[in-house]
Amino acid sequence: LWFRFSAAALLVSALLGAHRIRLHKINRHRIKLQNQVERRTQELSTANTDLEIQRKEIDAKNAELNQHKFKLEQRVDQRTSELRKALEQAQLADELKSSFLENMTHEIRTTMNAIIGFLNLMQETNTTAKEQSEYFRIINSSSNSLLTLIDDILDLSTIESGATRL
Repeated sequence: LWFRFSAAALLVSALLGAHRIRLHKINRHRIKLQNQVERRTQELSTANTDLEIQRKEIDAKNAELNQHKFKLEQRVDQRTSELRKALEQAQLADELKSSFLENMTHEIRTTMNAIIGFLNLMQETNTTAKEQSEYFRIINSSSNSLLTLIDDILDLSTIESGATRL
């Protein structure tokens, strides 16, 4: 009986010892896993903090870029407005130049027609000396007017090109 009792006690002790060793290993493994979890949690927390800092930097840079974009858009709008005004002025100048050329052409043609017309009249054989003298006076006057007009055009051209200052 003592043998059976001792064998049963020994078996129970062995089982309890094995169970205790198993629990000890499980506790060590649990502590090891807890340490890993804490370390990983700390790493993730640090990574989250770094990411938050980077996000704030990115947000600041985005805000700065948006400010630059806004300023550039304002400058583009301003330059576009200036260019539109310059285009309008250029179109007005072109219209004025066209009008000027029309007037100059008219003035030149009028005087040339007077010269040519009176020369044709002088070629007719039935004109008197008095009429021819009057025609010569008109041709001379028209020629002088044409010469003055051409001189004015040349003067205007040199002033416009910047070669002459007023």
